[in-house]
Amino acid sequence: MSDLDAQIVIVGSGPGGSSFAEVACAAGWSVIILEKGSNHLVDAEPPYAAKQEFSNDELKFIYRHFLGPDPLVEPRTYRRSTADGERIHTGVVNNVPSTVGGGGPHADGKLPRFREEDFNLLSERGPIEGADVADWPIDYVDLEPYYGEVERGIGVAGAADANPLAAWRTDPYPMPPGADMFGATLSVPAAEKLGLHPYRAPTGANSVPYDGRPACNNCGFCSEYGCPIHAKGDPLALLRRALQTGNCELRAESHVTEILLDASGRQSTGVAYLDHLGQRHEVRADYVVLAGGAFETPRLLLHNEVANSSGLIGCNLMFHFQTMVVGGFAYSLHSHRGRSVTHLQDDFMVPTAEDLVAARSNGLPWFRGGTVEHGGALGPVFEATYQPVTDTTLRCAHQRCATGSGHSPCRAKT
Repeated sequence: MSDLDAQIVIVGSGPGGSSFAEVACAAGWSVIILEKGSNHLVDAEPPYAAKQEFSNDELKFIYRHFLGPDPLVEPRTYRRSTADGERIHTGVVNNVPSTVGGGGPHADGKLPRFREEDFNLLSERGPIEGADVADWPIDYVDLEPYYGEVERGIGVAGAADANPLAAWRTDPYPMPPGADMFGATLSVPAAEKLGLHPYRAPTGANSVPYDGRPACNNCGFCSEYGCPIHAKGDPLALLRRALQTGNCELRAESHVTEILLDASGRQSTGVAYLDHLGQRHEVRADYVVLAGGAFETPRLLLHNEVANSSGLIGCNLMFHFQTMVVGGFAYSLHSHRGRSVTHLQDDFMVPTAEDLVAARSNGLPWFRGGTVEHGGALGPVFEATYQPVTDTTLRCAHQRCATGSGHSPCRAKT
């Protein structure tokens, strides 16, 4: 143990890495968390206070990349296939923030659970040619107690019986639902008239004071913003509890470049990283936990030529695929006020007989839809960028996305 820096080194401080750190530190393990982004969330020294660096500033967060990464400094490339050559776009491609807390600080905090069928799609629905449909090695019943633990740990507001299509749950949500957006008070009755089942979204935003953090004041700066008053259930609470054990060290602006291996090349012994000055450091540990997200973790593994016996590292990547329907009203809905999305509906996740007929007529054995959000624009400046070009086309004036369909902040879809 004397030559080790910690028992566990975690790469990434987002929801996954922070959750792991909290549990490990509570059990007495020594942990070092390495985060490539800056720390705008929590002081890394006692008493580990929440930082006051977030604000209701649309330019700062949406256009000036306060949470990173800056696409000019750290661009990503995109191509549809190898036939496109090395790339067809360079810049912003599905960027998730690079900051302490990872994607947590910028998320609007919708936190529905998977349904029972989601764990057994292959068994329940069957294979689809060209798609890797597979059953999970566990079922919903195995995960249900941990869902509840996470909901209590970060704080989730919701109504347990609001969604008739949801999976069963043992315990109620730790907080009641928050206030409804004005727009949702209009769209929800309209959806109900169509026989749909909108419900108050389970949200990681405090509806009442919780865990030493205030209730949400419905300022509207949720999606794409860090919460100025820390009412959002981002990794702040998880990281603070880990740090308060005295077993955790958080190092921001530490870009991991290498997984260190023993002589056999099969056992990790730690990682190497570059600090903000570009100086190389090594962290030696018994265990290495990679929690860099769906982009950065496979990129690090492939960069280090780690054994890829399955051939699946970096494959089957799925991010939010969003289709946006924009409607105008003769009066203001104040759509940027309130939590970003207060209502959802899951009806299209359960295919009807008519849906299955439509799938088969298009050469698929089945398909399912996704969750529908009842929400408004991200902010006044963002809303003003929507410029009608034709009756059926919207232009993405801020040019944040490469493909028009793959980047979740971009809502300008045709």
